Amino acid sequence: MEIVVSFVISFSLIFILYLILVVFNKKARKKLKTGIEAKFLKKVYKVSLSKIDDKKFAYRIAFNNSIIIAVTFCTTGLFFDNSILQILLSFPILILLIIFLYSLTGRYYTRHEWFIFVWKRTK
Repeated sequence: MEIVVSFVISFSLIFILYLILVVFNKKARKKLKTGIEAKFLKKVYKVSLSKIDDKKFAYRIAFNNSIIIAVTFCTTGLFFDNSILQILLSFPILILLIIFLYSLTGRYYTRHEWFIFVWKRTK
């Protein structure tokens, strides 16, 4: 139960901070489409970010990054007392979560673009 509570608290705090600093800030939201996440989605999944709404993209990135940070914190910070072990285990967990969540995001956007393409052709 302690793990769930700490996950919810850490996720909420990180998500709220991300909303305030990135999603509600127009300059930061525009920079998000040129960030590492956007480059990964463009290169690997051939996602056209010009068709995606800035605010929806920012919310999805905020959600993904909040989950990545909160899960990494909960798995390493609560299960291990040794600082060196926490650091060594946090990097593989971070990399795996980034690959997993952004591959889901890339697949979502490729399917979303396909549905838009089919919808426009049928009209």
